[in-house]
Amino acid sequence: MKHGLTKVALVLAALVAFSGCTFFDADPDSVSNTCSTDSDCVGGVCADIGGKSACLATGADIPGLILEVQPSTEASYGAGTSFLVPFGGYGLKAQSVAGIVIDRDIVLPHSVVSPIELFIDYDFKGCSLPSTRKVPADFIFYRNSMHDGLPDHEAAAIALENETDSYVADLPQGIYDMLVIPRVPDGCSAAPPPPSFHRELDVSKGGDVDLHHTRSTSLNTSTVCIPKGQDLTT
Repeated sequence: MKHGLTKVALVLAALVAFSGCTFFDADPDSVSNTCSTDSDCVGGVCADIGGKSACLATGADIPGLILEVQPSTEASYGAGTSFLVPFGGYGLKAQSVAGIVIDRDIVLPHSVVSPIELFIDYDFKGCSLPSTRKVPADFIFYRNSMHDGLPDHEAAAIALENETDSYVADLPQGIYDMLVIPRVPDGCSAAPPPPSFHRELDVSKGGDVDLHHTRSTSLNTSTVCIPKGQDLTT
């Protein structure tokens, strides 16, 4: 499943590979430069863009161009996060004496992780578990964005319809850390299993995540001794 953005206006300026400025299917309200004649545009041409005059580039050559797309807060998908989108397989290369205007749909890359399931493969405090050994849990994903410069992103998995204790996460691109918070199985009065943290999951290809708890947890106890006169405020 892919989500496309149509009529996205992008302005790329002050790049050596450009002559002037280039608008990608620019909406008139987004045009920030104006001109009257070609002489107002250094290295470019003055052209009509949706009823307004603006300076456009006549040539562009940017191999491997990658766009950062930030959907608005009203967007149905991806609001509040950023996507890195390759501009075709070879970047951008175009020439036009009349000025370059590119109409292009931008597809936001994302991955669907489904199903996500937690299994308890030991005797859980005498509680009766389903035959599948699956238990409900909360799954929270945190994008580990240090490697690609993307901003942080947090997303929670949601329950799959018509499924028992199975979840799905629809995630923007990136490497993720995952927090798993088990819930108490139905009809069990004991405390739930402890949370677990899983680092650097590559979800670029989607797929499924099966988590198996194979050993019961143990309680460690100890005594903390505070030396007399010791400053413990730092």
